[in-house]
Amino acid sequence: MNLNSPTPTRKPPRRRWINPLSPEDIALLYKDESLRLHEHPWLLQRLDHLAVFPDNASWQECVTKELERWCFQLECLDDPFIGNYPPANTALFTADDVEIGTAPFAGPIGCPFAQEAGLNTLLLGPSGTGKTTLLQVITKGLSRNCCVIAIDRKRQLRDLLTDADVGNQVNVLDLTDCFTPLYERLPGVPLEVSLTDNSEIIGRSTGRIYAQRLLPPAVRPLLEQCAVGEGVAIDEVINAVEKMRVRGYRQIDNKESILTSLHYIKSPLGDQLNCRRSTFRERLFNTHGLTIIEVSTLPEDLYAFSVLRLTRPLYLQRLFNPEARHNLAVVALDDATAAIDPAVERYSVTGTSPLSEEGFMGRGLNLGHLYVAHMIPADKISHNCRNVFVTSGQGDDPRFLRHRLGLNDEQIEGARVLPTEQVIALIPSKHPKAFPIRVEPLPLGRATEAQCRASAQAFMANVVVERYSPPQDTAPTWTSTTDPSRSAPTSGSRTSTPTKPDGLDEQSMKAVLAITDRLPPTLTELYDRCGDSRRQARKIVRKIETFGLVRRLKLATGKPGRPMTLVLPTDAAWLQLIRRGLGGKPRTRINGGVEHELTAASYELICKHAGDDLEFEVTSGPVRFDAQRRDKNGACTFIQIGASDVQREADALVRAATIPQVRLGRVELITRDHTFARKTLKLVKDRVGDPCFIKNITPRLLGEVILEAKRVNGMV
Repeated sequence: MNLNSPTPTRKPPRRRWINPLSPEDIALLYKDESLRLHEHPWLLQRLDHLAVFPDNASWQECVTKELERWCFQLECLDDPFIGNYPPANTALFTADDVEIGTAPFAGPIGCPFAQEAGLNTLLLGPSGTGKTTLLQVITKGLSRNCCVIAIDRKRQLRDLLTDADVGNQVNVLDLTDCFTPLYERLPGVPLEVSLTDNSEIIGRSTGRIYAQRLLPPAVRPLLEQCAVGEGVAIDEVINAVEKMRVRGYRQIDNKESILTSLHYIKSPLGDQLNCRRSTFRERLFNTHGLTIIEVSTLPEDLYAFSVLRLTRPLYLQRLFNPEARHNLAVVALDDATAAIDPAVERYSVTGTSPLSEEGFMGRGLNLGHLYVAHMIPADKISHNCRNVFVTSGQGDDPRFLRHRLGLNDEQIEGARVLPTEQVIALIPSKHPKAFPIRVEPLPLGRATEAQCRASAQAFMANVVVERYSPPQDTAPTWTSTTDPSRSAPTSGSRTSTPTKPDGLDEQSMKAVLAITDRLPPTLTELYDRCGDSRRQARKIVRKIETFGLVRRLKLATGKPGRPMTLVLPTDAAWLQLIRRGLGGKPRTRINGGVEHELTAASYELICKHAGDDLEFEVTSGPVRFDAQRRDKNGACTFIQIGASDVQREADALVRAATIPQVRLGRVELITRDHTFARKTLKLVKDRVGDPCFIKNITPRLLGEVILEAKRVNGMV
């Protein structure tokens, strides 16, 4: 329309600027009672209807003037979402909906959780933009009609205890109250499913995707002796794995790996997992209302394990028992990014993690999920969320806002400066377009520790827990599968099983502690640390190698004739430190193998010395880089670690060539040798015709990066 003049009294419209009316025009004009448009809504389909149906000249003139005045006001509004607002006669709220907020020109808006059970909801936005406020509003509405289990990391949902309407239906528990066996016979679920599913959760949550295969044969005899509702404690699982007789290097490494994982899980969760029988899950799944489980004291890398341990049985029971699907259940995951990324989806053969499977399989099980994330989660999570709420577009990929929410460039910029009380909502069952809504915070008080503990005690009063008490004569011991009469192996050779490491003296343990430093030492550095003379040091290193506590890794450094030999700890070394109370294995900084962890540790030291920012597992468009380094001037360097497949690394770099942010920055390709880098760059050059992007790719050797980290921190 020609809306250049601000005056509402203009000449009659000419046919050349006649255009269809947008929904916001209809919404505003429909509310004006003087026009009585509700009696003639068909006239607003196109403006030219006013010219071809001149039945009432005075009414036509009135409509024309008011239409021009309203359209001019709409053009003057500084609101990029004005074209997305629903019409005034759109039904945005029904009695069965959970009220979210108010929509401009339309009134209250609700989300049909009950009608769309299993069609998940995503709450997205950075910290401090109102995600927790919106989560409180949604969980309060859901707690009236269904079972809601909320996993809270910030201890902010507990304030719902002070709500006057649903405060008596809210239970606040701590993770220390969640007593469940590590393996449990669930009612209606086959034994093999419970066995393999729990093993998969342990393996994937701790990065032992291949070592988990040792758990089913070790635990099956114990689980077969349990009745329905009983289970196997974590100490029983550790004893069963230690008594297993394995053969071959790979099986020995798998056994040591899974024992390390079990001890790592036991350190913060041992009391809760050391029980044979517990009615906690039965009480949790059958409670009508909101149950908040606070996990603020849990290490971040065990958050995924705790979430799956609590929610996976709910999914399995509904999958195998149709009677359990009658009531709606919703699982709310605060900070779902931490639960999704460590779920090791990238390690799966099928590309599906247990958490992703719960998300899209809950549609037919009357089970819904409410994900709260700081950044865009995995594709299998975001694509299985029908309703999306974005509290702010800061830091999000514009393509997600453009393709998933249908926003244009102007609206994307408007989403980055949203007020705190506004949220961009996409609820397809109510309106096909995304538009801002206003969310009013709940009038809540501050819940005290005494109120929370009283709520937990009232909940746990009906929970029966049968603790596991190990026999006095069956303490965990190291089991050797070698023949005691056989002599120890010579230096440089490996046997099918490790020797019993009871003969480790103080000097040997000092050497083991030396290799568990931030960066593992080279062979020469280890000789200098653990012995008065080179001959004595070699004996100590040979001894701990005989026990299978260390292994060597040879790397090129870029200097001819000067390779680097690192001495790395095995899982058996970490297991010995755990048993002696000298510490445990630190959390992994990045998903991947030993090359990824060494690169992450090296860049952490380099960036700390230079004062640069470093972030791991960065997603930029369709590419997931292993790390991103940002210097003081804001220049970005994307770090890609090439360790396994040349073709896969080349495909990732080719996809990165389409991202403007990556093309403007630098890309460092970290490899073990020059051959891997040369083959990768050749494939990229054949497929990418931009020489500037090829020039921005800098190949670096892993040994070169480690030497730089040692040099800047005074380790060499």
